[in-house]
Amino acid sequence: MTLGQKIKHLRTDKEMSQPELAQLIGIEQSYLSKLENDKAFPSDEMFNQILNAFEIEFDNFINQFEPEYIKQTLSKLSVVKSNLKQYQTQSMKYMLRWIWISSLLIILGATALISGEQEWIYNPDTTRTFSYESLGIVKKDEPLRIFTAHKKQMTDDVLARLNFHQLELKESNGEYFVQDVDGGKRFYYLSRKQKFDTNKGFNNWLRILGLFTVLSGVIGLCIEHKVRQVKLQFSQ
Repeated sequence: MTLGQKIKHLRTDKEMSQPELAQLIGIEQSYLSKLENDKAFPSDEMFNQILNAFEIEFDNFINQFEPEYIKQTLSKLSVVKSNLKQYQTQSMKYMLRWIWISSLLIILGATALISGEQEWIYNPDTTRTFSYESLGIVKKDEPLRIFTAHKKQMTDDVLARLNFHQLELKESNGEYFVQDVDGGKRFYYLSRKQKFDTNKGFNNWLRILGLFTVLSGVIGLCIEHKVRQVKLQFSQ
């Protein structure tokens, strides 16, 4: 928005005609028309009269323009030029604060994400189980692996003793072991070993929180310029 467009916008908002506003400012209607069409530029005195006519503070008025327009055009006014340094300082402070916060979010988020992945803060309990299987009861003087032969090669007595059994142990007994039972013994072989992590929900939530925080910081850095403009435009 240009200065002329802003003057016209404020005039129409207050439902004032050009002659009415021109009289309040103390200028000719034709000159006001030139101002509203950006064919003329006001003096410092006239600029102050425009602000008085609309009963608007300097800061509220000037902050509604783009920073580049203020620097290139409105800085021709001495009151704007004298306040331009302060305006730029305010903009710079806000920018640095926003960048610092966004960067801090990225650092904290990355730390939380890595901590959850590497389990630095909370190390969940780990439970191991070892599954052993036995196919049947082996009699004395019989080979321990008698039940591993093909069923067609087994006698009726051996087939009758086929009786699958499984053990779940928390400690390893090696690749196999033998256990005495009624009627003979059982040959157990390791069929599977598993590892379970219990209470690992904390680290999962830590990963999610870390990822969300990192993304918030990255988005913050990307939109800083736009947010700064909006902030300055509506600041008092």
